[in-house]
Amino acid sequence: FYQKVDSLEAKWKTGTVQGRRAYVGNVKQDGKFYPDRMLKSKVNHFDVFPDKDSIVDVAVRDGENIVKLESFADRVLQFKEKTLYIINVSQGSEFLESVHPFMGINYQYHSVKTERGIAFFNEYGAYLYNGNEISDLLEKNGKVLISEDTWSSFIAVNGIANSSIGYAPKKHQIVFMEKYGDVYFYNLKTGAWTTCQDMLDYNDTDSRAMTNFALNGDNDMFFIGGETSQIYKYDHAPSPTHDFNYVTRDIDFGDPSVRKKVYKVYMTYKTGASNLPNIVCKFDTN
Repeated sequence: FYQKVDSLEAKWKTGTVQGRRAYVGNVKQDGKFYPDRMLKSKVNHFDVFPDKDSIVDVAVRDGENIVKLESFADRVLQFKEKTLYIINVSQGSEFLESVHPFMGINYQYHSVKTERGIAFFNEYGAYLYNGNEISDLLEKNGKVLISEDTWSSFIAVNGIANSSIGYAPKKHQIVFMEKYGDVYFYNLKTGAWTTCQDMLDYNDTDSRAMTNFALNGDNDMFFIGGETSQIYKYDHAPSPTHDFNYVTRDIDFGDPSVRKKVYKVYMTYKTGASNLPNIVCKFDTN
């Protein structure tokens, strides 16, 4: 190395690997803290950070700290507390590709990697970056699926620090959980949302008594929690007795100005229990 290089090491709070380099953020180097600085390692030397050549300054002195780094499709996503910076690293050098205000995250466990991109959330919404653009998961085809007020009351009313995100690859589901175990599921294949109250099935009713979501060697999502630190695997098994509410939008058949009469509605369902005596279907309008 160049003789004026004084240090080859650094400590960091978040990191990711992209293009045979390690990118780390919120660092300590040469005894000094740099909460808004990102460093890159030498190629194929993931623990070597020359202090004169490793600095990647794309957005510094903006009053925000780097919370988490994620990588996907030759991009490094630099999440700060209020802003998301997308950095292009495809050509061996780094340049700032786009800036997204109000899309930062508060904690490292507020983003997760999926096979289709990086999913993340904050009090304003839930999002997915697919390598080209950021999609608002609360909307579909220009129509609101979940209102901002509903989302905010779910994810932030009991403290956003107590909410987390996970991904179940076998079900292609992004899982959002709040403090007391209420959950929203987003299916990447169908683009549909499902909600469940009190998913936690152990005695502790406070989700702070559990770890973050993680994947085991079989790619099953799990967490550790409860009074005995038990491992709980997410299997999405159907319940033998359950009330299921399905609410549609206004169905106007493409022409809201013409009066229609609906005489019959067919519902197709599948149940995992073979001994159910009856399926009771009820409906309501408006």
